Amino acid sequence: MRCLLFRNALKRVLAYQQRVETRLRMALREIWQRETLDYFVNNAGHGDLAMIAQATEA
Repeated sequence: MRCLLFRNALKRVLAYQQRVETRLRMALREIWQRETLDYFVNNAGHGDLAMIAQATEA
């Protein structure tokens, strides 16, 4: 049973990945007339987790 659940979950993940790749390729073509990215920068930043009452002004 676990194997079946894992296989179904894996199928969903792979299908999602395929949809994301398709949308990215479409955006690259439509917006930038490109087929590939030269660089990808993840600028999500970082920080510390704390209660709002413990936060200080930067």
